[in-house]
Amino acid sequence: NTEKELREAIEDGGEVVVTGDITLEDDTPFVITENVILKSDDGKEVTINTAAATDAFTVNSGAELTLGEGITVTSSTSILYANGGTINIEGAVLTADAPRYALAFAEGTGVINVITGTVKTTSGDKVTIDAEGSNAKVNVINGVVESAESTAITVRDNAVLTVDGGTVESKSSSMVAIHAHGGKAVVANGTVKSGFNTICSEGGTVEIEGGTIISTGGKAVYAHQGAALEVKGGTFSDESAGEYLADGYMVEANGAMFKVVSDGINTEKELREAIEDGGEVV
Repeated sequence: NTEKELREAIEDGGEVVVTGDITLEDDTPFVITENVILKSDDGKEVTINTAAATDAFTVNSGAELTLGEGITVTSSTSILYANGGTINIEGAVLTADAPRYALAFAEGTGVINVITGTVKTTSGDKVTIDAEGSNAKVNVINGVVESAESTAITVRDNAVLTVDGGTVESKSSSMVAIHAHGGKAVVANGTVKSGFNTICSEGGTVEIEGGTIISTGGKAVYAHQGAALEVKGGTFSDESAGEYLADGYMVEANGAMFKVVSDGINTEKELREAIEDGGEVV
């Protein structure tokens, strides 16, 4: 339950159990070169304040950091840096208030997996999770990625984002939730929300196969200057998906929402599902 003990335990690798609140005084980040699982004692909530150290948890290539249940990390600057390594959020809560950089950044072969838990910025104009480079990846499997005043997730320079569950949200009335700014974003499931345009492709690629996309102050989906955006499924708060439909799909009203559906059987998956349902298959 002291900074010294925490630094020594992380350096040794393996499972690290935090038993009390800790505030860092040393501005040196934890550089992780071994696999580390950081958890609290029996899920008890403990807080690690890392404001003293930029990129407080830096995970190098070949290493993996898992932040588990009960761990809360707070800061006023960046917290996570996947410098070729892998970071798993499994129940932890990470909060940055007006950070000087993105709360979490992945580059090289860096991977950030939001499995459960919450990653959020509570103020400021910096993105919550940023990824850059063709081998960098962000996977939202469940949990929450949120920004109060900026973009929740940006992928640049061919980095790849996959949303397969959970919630990705920008609470801003002037910023998108997901920005494929030269990177690729694939939404298969989950909920994406914004008070502005919700998902934007700008010099990148967006593929939407499912999920719920909600805008309360703009378009659910938007391609800047003809950027690649293709919709094959999902439920939307407006009809904007109709501008980007893949061949063989259409938009139909679904209560107050709009759903993208196949206008026939066009894929093996659709054929198998239709046959399983029985009846006439066209």
